[in-house]
Amino acid sequence: MYQRRRGDNINVYKVQFENRSFIRQFGLGINYGIGIMKYPASQFEFSGKVIFDKYAERYILVTLGAERQPYFGSAFSLDTNIMVNTASSSLTLITKESWNGKVTFQADFFDGIDNPISSLNSYILLPRLKIKDFDFKLGYGLNLSTSKLEKFVPDKTDAEILAGPFFVPEYSGIYYPYYTPKNQFTNSVITFIGYNPSKETEVGLSVKYAFIGTAERPYVYKDTHHLLGGEFISKNYQKSDYNPLDISFFLTSLITPKITANIGFNYSKNFFFISRSIALGVKVNFW
Repeated sequence: MYQRRRGDNINVYKVQFENRSFIRQFGLGINYGIGIMKYPASQFEFSGKVIFDKYAERYILVTLGAERQPYFGSAFSLDTNIMVNTASSSLTLITKESWNGKVTFQADFFDGIDNPISSLNSYILLPRLKIKDFDFKLGYGLNLSTSKLEKFVPDKTDAEILAGPFFVPEYSGIYYPYYTPKNQFTNSVITFIGYNPSKETEVGLSVKYAFIGTAERPYVYKDTHHLLGGEFISKNYQKSDYNPLDISFFLTSLITPKITANIGFNYSKNFFFISRSIALGVKVNFW
């Protein structure tokens, strides 16, 4: 659910078909899909993905994939179609009772803008603790993220900044057209609680809190030429501490052997923005 800060709400429609195939000879799984979206002003965009996965060892899953999807991380993407093309690779340690973890490298490329975002995300989870119908997991996460250029735009105009006092940084502003981190680094503690009241129903709550987080925060200020004279606007960065918080909740219920309903909620807060999303879904297996 997205709501603009001004004007009436708008609708974006999306239909996507996905399938999974398996090449038994090579032990290779393939997830692929294609879709179409309609934005206001009769704008159409195509989405799609292809992801290859294979177990390198008994508990280690290797994935390699690419995806084209809409970007909904800024206020501007609610009015116009901002598309992101993502390439990623990951190694996942999957066990039922013991350690679990994942390392992912991801590069995001935006249409018409030569400014990719690179990120390295990883986590490790301790063996789960099971008490009756509850599962408890505790872990640690490490995240690195940066962009080639930052797209920070101050709220004040150039004239307003030049009319202000010297060397006073202007922090307030927006990222246009999408969020561009600069040397963002976090160390996080992860907690997960799962609840299985029956074979048909599963509930989960995860909380990820960065106890150490740093990023280079952009700002602009008025400067002057010491030799030539005259004033101009400069941009710089200040290394700042912050503590991002991510909360996710889901509820999945098997209504019939072939119909599954789910509810999901995500909340994310960091130094630069807050995002909230709610998802309601129904999955039908025809075969």
